[in-house]
Amino acid sequence: MSTRLRPVLVSLILVLPWASFAAQRPMTFEDVVSYKAVSSPAISPDGQVVVFVVREADLEKNAFTEQLWRYDAASGSSRPITFDGARNRAPRWSPDGRGVAFLSDRGERTQIYLMPRDGGEARPVTRHATSIQGFRWSPDGRMIAFTAVDAKTDEAQKAEEAGDDALVVEARFDWPKLWVVDVETGQETQLVTDDLNVEEFAWSPDGARFALRVRPTTLFDLSRHSEIHVMPAAGGPLTRLTDNDTAESNLVWSADGRSLFYTAADEARFINAEPKLFRIDVASREIQRLAAAYEYGVDDLAWEPGGRRLLFLSGVRASQRLSALDVATGAITTLTRTDGTVTGFDVAVAGGTVAFVFTDASHLPGLWWGRLAPFDASATPTINPQADEWQLGDTRVVQWTSTDGWEVEGLLTLPVGYQADRPYPLMVVLHGGPHAAVTGAFAPNYIDYHQLLAGRGWAVLRPNYRGGSNYGDRFAQGMNGDTGGGDFRDIMTGVDHLIAQGIADPNRLGVMGWSWGGISTGWIVTQTDRFKAASAGAMVSNHFSVFGEADLTYDVEFFYVGGTPWADPARYIGKSPIGHVMKAKTPTLLLHGQEDVRCPFPQSMEFYRGLKAAGVETQLVAYPREPHVFREPRHHLDKMQRETAWFERHVTGSGDTERR
Repeated sequence: MSTRLRPVLVSLILVLPWASFAAQRPMTFEDVVSYKAVSSPAISPDGQVVVFVVREADLEKNAFTEQLWRYDAASGSSRPITFDGARNRAPRWSPDGRGVAFLSDRGERTQIYLMPRDGGEARPVTRHATSIQGFRWSPDGRMIAFTAVDAKTDEAQKAEEAGDDALVVEARFDWPKLWVVDVETGQETQLVTDDLNVEEFAWSPDGARFALRVRPTTLFDLSRHSEIHVMPAAGGPLTRLTDNDTAESNLVWSADGRSLFYTAADEARFINAEPKLFRIDVASREIQRLAAAYEYGVDDLAWEPGGRRLLFLSGVRASQRLSALDVATGAITTLTRTDGTVTGFDVAVAGGTVAFVFTDASHLPGLWWGRLAPFDASATPTINPQADEWQLGDTRVVQWTSTDGWEVEGLLTLPVGYQADRPYPLMVVLHGGPHAAVTGAFAPNYIDYHQLLAGRGWAVLRPNYRGGSNYGDRFAQGMNGDTGGGDFRDIMTGVDHLIAQGIADPNRLGVMGWSWGGISTGWIVTQTDRFKAASAGAMVSNHFSVFGEADLTYDVEFFYVGGTPWADPARYIGKSPIGHVMKAKTPTLLLHGQEDVRCPFPQSMEFYRGLKAAGVETQLVAYPREPHVFREPRHHLDKMQRETAWFERHVTGSGDTERR
């Protein structure tokens, strides 16, 4: 993540078979929910077939389904190949290319299934007592390793059925353990029996060992306690390689099996920073940082055939790119376009080809396929032809200077039919994280539906405020101990910039966000009355009380506030929206899933009570069954429709009365 080698930008030949029919209409709420979302490409070893996942809404069943599709390079066409089950996902080709394994819930529990290369009936590989969480093929294709939690004992099951099921909090965990299954016989063998959470694993190139990332807890708040180990593939003791206070991930073996490559924010410390690339010698445990001058993040590692270059995804400002590191020379090459977002990729072992999912500001995520070296990839035919009907606003990167001289940028989407001679209502959409970033992408969802708003006459600003990713470590750490300070000024100076440009109407401003974006929205309405309406989704209003409620609090303890609320309660309340709620005046809509454990529902209830006490117009909408990220399509629709109506009533004076 931090390497100031200048990336070498390859000259690309990118064919875009995105049809350019005349757009006929703005997007609708149903459009946002119903398009086919492409992800998880898996390319065959010879590079000629790609299996990928397509998620689609089933409004009748009020559920999202995931099915596997197949792209054939020879015909240039894609088609679905699974039809059973609600979720078919995580495709992985066998090493010989004769079949593709995947996870499916078509039975009572999620199991591994195997489908022949040319399609047909998939057969179950596992009949495990609990659902499979993840899996990997052995290099010779005879075995598949997988993770799954242990089944309940007969004694525990009988006690639960009898109602004797009291739980001691944080005293017992469902540990994901490592197993292997013989692909032909289905015989399963458990390899890790210790009370360890196996979060990630990778076969060595010769199939003799595993590299594992494990930790002694499943508590999300203690993710930094993970360490890298190795163990024999036949079973045996784990040998620990790392001993630090950072969270490692993305384990990849070197071709000779002597080293492991991985990513972490730091070699030893628990810090909020861009992920960096490291290599550890398995024998000596010596750690070396690679590409040390590269300032951006490194994620999702995979070797190019031949083992000379390591491919990775990198968030660079308002983009996410597929890049390649020459391990011998340290040279970094950017492969894909710099104005869009790559969300997943896979490399053919022998075919010299690559498949990836790419989106830019005006095209939905789609499958791309092509040659890896020299890089020459193109989009495959879209599976969302209806998108050609949509009128979209122009999206551009905008930059401005914050009050303390920090350079900030974001993405501005202009209203459909924009005319430069008049200002427009402005919606500010704040990303979550906060260690995240808005990039050039068009993947509409219930949290970020900026093109739908553009079709309804709004200009939309999505700022990349300090504390986020994609701009180096200094920027990522810019919110440390200062939440509600520099980040708030970054957002407000972005609004001022668009007003000065004549794009935004200062009297018609709205602000919305989800998760940390909801936290920021709550803070904003307690600091200024410039916005005519606000919507805070899945927010935290009280950094003190959430310490006793949420599954994640390390971010405020170590980074954004500092210390614990018991040591400095005044500081925690002072950095929380609830500490200033009596100053709020902005009509504020609150939206929250009742099963949210990341930002629990009582956080919105606290803010709701505070807003009511302050005499502020507010409404709190609770969504049954929903966790932090909503799962049900009808709740997606309700959230967008209710939210849009709230803003149109309070900001623009148009639209229908909000849903009750």
